[in-house]
Formats: sequence, structure tokens, C-alpha cells
Amino acid sequence: MSGVKWSVIGQVLGDRYEIQERIGSGGMSVVYRAHCSYLHRDVAIKVLRNQYADDEEFLRHFSREARAAARLSHPNIVNIYDVGQDEDLDISYIIMELVSGRSLKNILAERGSLDPLEALDITDQILGALECAHHNGVIHRDIKPDNVMIDESGRIKVADFGIARAQGTGTFVPGDKIVGSVRYMSPEQARGRHTDSRSDLYSVGIVLYEMLTGTVPFDGDSTIGVALRQMNDEPEPIDQVRPDVPRPLADAIMSSLAKDPGERYASAEQMRAALDDARQGRAPTRRRRTHRDDDDTRVVSRSDGSIGAGESSMVRRPRDRGAQRYRDERDSREELEPPRRRWGWTAFIWILLLLAASAVVGYSAYWVWDWFAVPVVEVPDVQGERVPTAEAVLEEHGLTAEIVASTHDEDVPANHVLSQKPDTGSEVRRGHTVELTVSEGPQWVDGGVPDVIGESKLSAQVTLENEGLSVDFSDEYHDEVPSGHVIDQIPEPASRVQRGSEIILEISKGPEPRPFDLPGYIGEAEDPTREALDDKGLRVRVVRETADMPEGRIIDQDPAPGTEVAAGDTVTLTVSEGPDRDLNEDTITISVPDEPAEQMIRVELIDAESTRVLFHDRVEGGSEMELSVYWSGEAARVFVYSDDSPIESITFRED
Repeated sequence: MSGVKWSVIGQVLGDRYEIQERIGSGGMSVVYRAHCSYLHRDVAIKVLRNQYADDEEFLRHFSREARAAARLSHPNIVNIYDVGQDEDLDISYIIMELVSGRSLKNILAERGSLDPLEALDITDQILGALECAHHNGVIHRDIKPDNVMIDESGRIKVADFGIARAQGTGTFVPGDKIVGSVRYMSPEQARGRHTDSRSDLYSVGIVLYEMLTGTVPFDGDSTIGVALRQMNDEPEPIDQVRPDVPRPLADAIMSSLAKDPGERYASAEQMRAALDDARQGRAPTRRRRTHRDDDDTRVVSRSDGSIGAGESSMVRRPRDRGAQRYRDERDSREELEPPRRRWGWTAFIWILLLLAASAVVGYSAYWVWDWFAVPVVEVPDVQGERVPTAEAVLEEHGLTAEIVASTHDEDVPANHVLSQKPDTGSEVRRGHTVELTVSEGPQWVDGGVPDVIGESKLSAQVTLENEGLSVDFSDEYHDEVPSGHVIDQIPEPASRVQRGSEIILEISKGPEPRPFDLPGYIGEAEDPTREALDDKGLRVRVVRETADMPEGRIIDQDPAPGTEVAAGDTVTLTVSEGPDRDLNEDTITISVPDEPAEQMIRVELIDAESTRVLFHDRVEGGSEMELSVYWSGEAARVFVYSDDSPIESITFRED
């Protein structure tokens, strides 16, 4: 079975999910129908393919992101019930809601395009799902018709949030592939740059464009070609492709397809409002912005203790015990009266001792009281938070933050917390200092992506890997670039990328093979024939059998001589193992007619045992050819044909 190490049909995952049948597959996984024995319901199980199931680093990110997506609860999102690994079967999987219905891709393949109102209704539900996801810090990164399901009641269900990335963790992880179908991918995603919720809105715009026109704005024969168009070309205005699309709707769609994320809708809510305006015939209104306002400090107290946008519940209670103690001591001194008479030295010493003892006892009592009076608090989890947010969270818990170190990290963006000390959940006294290690973000490649176009495959790979980049390849025929050399690369040369990012190289396979007529090899020796076929780029398959020909001679070939073939095709040669009887041998000379200039000559032999072909190939007109003839019995006859017309016959008899 493709994608897993053996068949999992009939296996039971997690002691409860019995796998029943395969129902689909994708680039990363195979999907099965299964039955849950605990809840007595059918579910869908997505099993990772081998190349991902064996990658420990990928599995760590996959598990974290799938669990983040499992927290999403929305009627337009395919629910994720569970995520786990089965060590016995050596597979990783996601348990999901089983949706009975069809994908939007299948519907578009059947109908071509949709009515504008129907397309808007589907888009509104997709945006509703994304609105929920984005509010929970999850971006999808692979919105396309394949991942939009329509159940039997007509409700939209967006699938594959299990491979989405939790927002704020960056665009790529080490070894990560470019996620998402390139025809629906945002320009920034194609360039390998940071993606956010606006990248999802770009993909929604392309899906809506396709629902209305029956085609995507950018298409092509190669992945790199489509990606380059996504980055550089402007889409053809939708009302030119489909003139009956109202202008307000056309404007709303084209706004979502802006190359600059800052020129798109700022949120799924804003895009829904614009499309609703268009549905009502109003010009879509929206707030444009040039960047996300990610650097604002936003604080709110939630039930789970997390920090988000909203009203702060933090109350600062400064405590200056030193000042208060000074005031207390000052008041005490004001109440003391000066001595009215001299004391003796003994009394004076006793007074000093009593005062000293009182001070020690009072000071100790003060700190004991202070220790027991200060409450114990639990250290909150601020790992992964922006530094201002982490400081606000700690201050809300009565703690202070101190940045003690910073370092580069490919997973955690700059100015976000990498680690903390004490750890999450530790109990400390209010006022304790929590030490933070902060990310400086990923390391960027100096000077951008090296230009390796035109270099050999190996040289380009070494150059890129020396810069800390990973490399993947795609092969294309090219008439000008030599085989094994780089035709193109993505991201393009000098693009700003982080170390660990993937560069796709398009490698030339040389000129595309052109068809030619297969020569005839009947009667020829095996070894020279193999070499001739190999030189033409053809594969050779050999079958051996007893025949009235010397051992090692070709007695038949498939395809037949004159058949059109191309490099890479297979030719089957039937080779003689030698005769099982005594043979007579004669030599004949054949005079080929002058016309036409090139003729297909076929020589057939009939003897006491069989009828067989001795020669079959194109020959120049007016030439002569000698041919050895092996026959058995008392007599034999040879017939010579030119372009299927008989030109000569020769009879042999035993002496």
C-alpha cells in the first residue's frame, strides 16, 4: 500500500479505532474510514506517509500543530478528535470527524463554475472557519478546493487544519517543505517568507475566483512556473473572464489577491463584511494597512491565564516597606522624650543592651512576618510569548521579568521567549524574578539565496547546502540547458531567506526525446544489437528460445522494424539458443530495385519445419545485399518482398 509501511486495513489503533477501508490520499498522508469501539461511531483516520513518519523533528511539529488545531470548535471546521502514534505499527495518525459528502474540487470538476450567490455562500462559511482559527492563533496555509468538503446537508467543512502551523511560530521549520498547492499559494508563501492569516485570505480569494470562472488566476506546466506567476503576475480581472460578475464583487475579490499582504483584508471578518457589501450591491469597504500591528502591547485576563487583545485586569500594587518602616521609626522617635537627668554608666549600658536586643528581635520579627505575609504564586507559562506580553503576564502574577540571555532560533520569532527559569508551574513568593532567554529569530542567509542557475546539479547543491539551506529538485526537459544543469530556482536568487529554508531547483533533462523509426535487427548478433539499442536510449528485454538459427542471433523483435519509438521505450529481442537439428547453410545475393530510394525489404523462409523471417529492415534502392540462409529438410524456399510486394523467390534442395 502506498504511503505506509504495510497494509493497515483491519488493524486497531489506540485499542479503539478499527481501520476498515481506504477512502483517499494526499501528498502527506493516506486517509481511512475506521470505527470507534468506545463511542460506536465512524471516524476518518489520516495516516502519515513513510517519509514523514520517519522524521522525528517533523513529527514533533506535526503533533504540536495537530493538537493546536484540535482545540478549534466550529460548525465549518472538520473536528479533530485525537492525534497519536502506534509504536507496534510504526505509524503516526490523526483521528478526525468523518464527513459524508463531496469536496468542492469534485463539484467544480463536474459543473465548471458556480452561481455567484452559491459561491458567496460557500466562501462565507470558509471565512467563518478561518475567523475561528485565526482568533485561536492558527493559520491553515493550504486552503484549496480539495480541503473544502460539503456535507449532505449542504454545510461547508474546512479540512486539514491538522497540518496547519500555530500562528507566531514562523513560516518554516528545519527540513520543512513548501506546504500548500502552488496554484492557491500566496506570493509570500511561494517566496519562503513569513505567512500569517492574510495568506489564508489570498488563498480564499483564488478559490472564489475559481468558483466563479472555472479556472484559477495562475496556472502552468511546472510548479516553479506557477510559483513565479504567483509572485510576479497580476491576475486577469475577474469581470473580464466572467462579465456577469457584479463590479462590487469583482473589486472585493481582486482586493483579496493583492501581492502585498498589507493591501489585502486585515482579517477574515473584514473580508466577510466586504463580500456581504458586494452581495448587497454596495461598494466593499475595508481598512487598508501596510503591516500587522503585532508590536502593540495588548493585555487581557482570560480564564486560562493567557494574554490577548482587550482590557487589562492588571493592578499594580507597589510595596515600599523601607519607606513605611522609616515613617514608623520616625513617629516612634517623635514620641520619645529627652532624658531629664543623668544616668549612671551601668544604667546607660543596660539601656543600650536592651535597645540592641529589642532592635534584633523587632527586625527578625519583621522579616518573619514579611515572609509569611507574602503569598505564594504559581509561575505562569510565558514560553513562546512576545517579550512585552510575557512581562505583562508575569507582572499580573506579582512577578518580575529579567532577560538574561538571547540566541538565534529557527522556530521561535525574534523578541519571543525561548525558555524561562523557574519552570512553568513552580511555586515562588510574590515578587520573585523570572529569568527569560529570548529568541533573536532565525539566522538569515548573508546576501540572500545564491544564484546557481546554469550550474551542475551537484555544484548547485553543494553551494546551497554550504549556506545552511536544504535542496529539493524537479526535472524538466529543456532544449538549451544541458542535461543535469539548473534551469531555474525558487526562491529566486538574492531572495532573503532564513537558514534551513528549502530551495527548489529545476534540473534539465536535456532536449525532450523525439520519436524515430525502429531499425530491423532480425538475423543480427545479440551483443552488437544491444549496444545499438542502448546508444539510441532504448531499453532492451531479451527472450531466448530454440530456433533454426545459430546461437546468439536475433530471430524476432517487438516492436516490429519501422515502428515509431522514442528514447526510454522498451524493445523485446527474441534470441536463438541454437537449433535442435542439423541445418543446411546457403548464401544468397539480393538485388534491390532502383526505386524507391529507400525500401522496406523483408526476407521470409519456408522449409520443412516452419515459416520465419530472415531479414526485415529499410535498404537503399539499387543496392545489393548478401544473406546467410539456414534451413532444414529436403528443400526450402526464400521469398523477397519490397514494401510488401514480392520481387524474388529462391529454391534450395539437398544435393
